[in-house]
Amino acid sequence: MKNRLRCIKFRISGRVQGVWFRAYTRDKALSLNIEGWVTNNADKSVSGEAVGSERNMEKFITILKKGSPNSKVEDTLIEESPEIGQYQGFEIRI
Repeated sequence: MKNRLRCIKFRISGRVQGVWFRAYTRDKALSLNIEGWVTNNADKSVSGEAVGSERNMEKFITILKKGSPNSKVEDTLIEESPEIGQYQGFEIRI
């Protein structure tokens, strides 16, 4: 049985800029075969989109909620997205 793809949009608030959150997120996504992107926002939050298998996406969401070692995640918004983007790898957008 083929593993179903899941697409999410996420927004993480707290101390998530200047603490390697985006690089950590990218590294973890790539290790789980998740494609998409992550970027800093003007309001000091971080957001992005991710596509991957159901199983790996659950692991990725847990990682997002915990954050990188130096971050302090205060709020996590995860939205299911019916649109599955075409990504190659997982990039940090500026």
